[in-house]
Amino acid sequence: MKLPQPIFLMLAVTMICILNMFYTLPLPFLSSELTLKQNHSTTVGGIVAGLFPLSGCLTSLFVDKFTKFSTPKALVLSIPVILTTTTIFYLPLTRSEFLGAVVVSRIVQGAVNAIVEPKVVAFMSQLYPDKLGMVTSLFELSFSGALAVGPLIGGYLYNTGGYAFSMAILGGIVSFAALIFALVLKLNPTKNKLVVQDQEEEEKLLSDDDDSEQEEEPKSHRLLNVNVVILGLCVMSAIGGVEGYISSFLSVYLKLNYGKSESLTGAVMMVTGAVYSLFTAVTGLLIDIGFPKLITIVFGLALLVTSALFIDLRTVGITISVPYLWCSVVFGVLEAASAMVQVSVLPLLVAHDHHPNHQLRTERMAGVYNAGFYGGAFLGPIIGGGVLHFTSYPASFAVMAGIAGAALLLVVVKQLGDRTLLCPKDEQ
Repeated sequence: MKLPQPIFLMLAVTMICILNMFYTLPLPFLSSELTLKQNHSTTVGGIVAGLFPLSGCLTSLFVDKFTKFSTPKALVLSIPVILTTTTIFYLPLTRSEFLGAVVVSRIVQGAVNAIVEPKVVAFMSQLYPDKLGMVTSLFELSFSGALAVGPLIGGYLYNTGGYAFSMAILGGIVSFAALIFALVLKLNPTKNKLVVQDQEEEEKLLSDDDDSEQEEEPKSHRLLNVNVVILGLCVMSAIGGVEGYISSFLSVYLKLNYGKSESLTGAVMMVTGAVYSLFTAVTGLLIDIGFPKLITIVFGLALLVTSALFIDLRTVGITISVPYLWCSVVFGVLEAASAMVQVSVLPLLVAHDHHPNHQLRTERMAGVYNAGFYGGAFLGPIIGGGVLHFTSYPASFAVMAGIAGAALLLVVVKQLGDRTLLCPKDEQ
C-alpha cells in the first residue's frame, strides 16, 4: 500500500499530539485526586505532578540508547506496558498503594513519551528534509493541540467515571496510536533511508563524522557560552516552574474557591491552549522579521509575573470575591506570556553559541532549553505545593511570581552587562 507523504505527516503529528496527552489529559484532576480525595498533602501532590517532566528530562539525556524503541515491533510490544500503567487503578488499592501506583505510572509514561517523541519528529523531518521549519511548526502545533484538547477530555472523563476510568481511556488512546504508528513505519515511503538506522551503522557514521571534523574544529567551537547557557536555564526553569505549578494545582484552586468541576477546568485549559498556539505563531513571526528576541523575553517575563500575581486578587491585598471568569482570563494571559518567552529563548541561545555548524548549535541548545523547562516543571509544583501546604493559594502564587521576577531581573542585569545579548556578533 502506498500513501501520499502528507498522510504520513498528518499521522505523525497526530501521534505526537496523543503522546503529549499523557501529560496534559490528567492535569485537571491529578492533583485534586491526590489532595482532595486521597488526603495527601499538597507537597506530595506537587512532587507527583513533577514526576512526568522529571522522567522525561532524565530519559532524554539517554534517548540515543533507546534506538530499538522506534521500530514497529517495539512500539507494539510497548502497548502492554502502557495499558498496565493506566489500568492498574481498577485494582482494590489502599491509599498508600494508590500513591505508589500513580508514582510508577507517571515515571513510566514520561519515559515512554521522551523515547518515542524525538523519533516521530525525526520521521517527520525524513519525509520533508528541506522543510525543517514546517516540521518544527507542526511539532509545536501538536503540543498545543494536546494542551487544548487533553485537559478538556480529561476533566469530562474524570467527572464521568473517576480516576481509574480516565486513565484507562487514556491508555487505550495512546496504545491505539502506537499501533497505528507502527503500521506507519511499516509503510514508510522512504524505507531506503530510514531515520532510525541500524545502531552499528549509525555509530559508524557518527564516528566517521567526528574523525573528519576533529582536525578542523577549533576547541572553542566545542565550548558552550556559559553566560548564555545560565541565562537560558534560569529563564526556562522559571517558565516551567510557574506554568507547571499553576497548571497542576489550578483544578484544586478552582474547586475549593468556586466549586467548579474538573470539566470546566479542562475547558479553561482548552481555551488557554488555543491562546498559547496563537501567541506562539505571532511571536515566531515577529522574530522572523527581525524583532529583538530579548525584548520579547523581557516583556513575556514581566507579563508572567503580573499574571501569576493577579490570578487571585487576594495576592495583592484585594479581598473581594474573584469571579471565575477573571481567573480564566488571567490564566490565558499567563499562557500567552509563556508562549512569548519559550519561542524567543531557543533562537537567542542558538545565536550566541560558538559552533559554526547551525544544526549542531540548534541540537545542543535545544538540550539546554529542554533541561531548563523540564527541571522547572519538576521543581515548580514541589515549591508551590510546599508553600501552599503551610500558607495559602495567594502566597503560593506570590512565590511563583517571585521566581519569574528573579528570572526577569537576571535578564535585565545580563543585558546591562553584556550588550551583545541584544545583538550577537554574527548579527552585527
